[in-house]
Amino acid sequence: MEQNETTKGNGLALLPFGVFILLFIGSGILTGDFYQMPVLVAIFAAILIALFMNRKTDFQTKLRQLTEGGRTFKHHLDGHYLPFSRRFLHSG
Repeated sequence: MEQNETTKGNGLALLPFGVFILLFIGSGILTGDFYQMPVLVAIFAAILIALFMNRKTDFQTKLRQLTEGGRTFKHHLDGHYLPFSRRFLHSG
């Protein structure tokens, strides 16, 4: 049985991405050097904004979701899904 439920997106969900772009690209344009500000500073600022956005979910759940997402991405890099995996690069 299928459920025909449509969920509307919220543009506010793009706020962390906008902060990242604004910090990284904006500082690169203003200083004329994109290496002036480390990219991790912009990423951490965007992550902090994302963690404080949804007040309905507790902070521990948000951190768990963030770290599980990183673990899942690492699993993709283990050679199961990417064509240029370690096995491919180290063969021959």
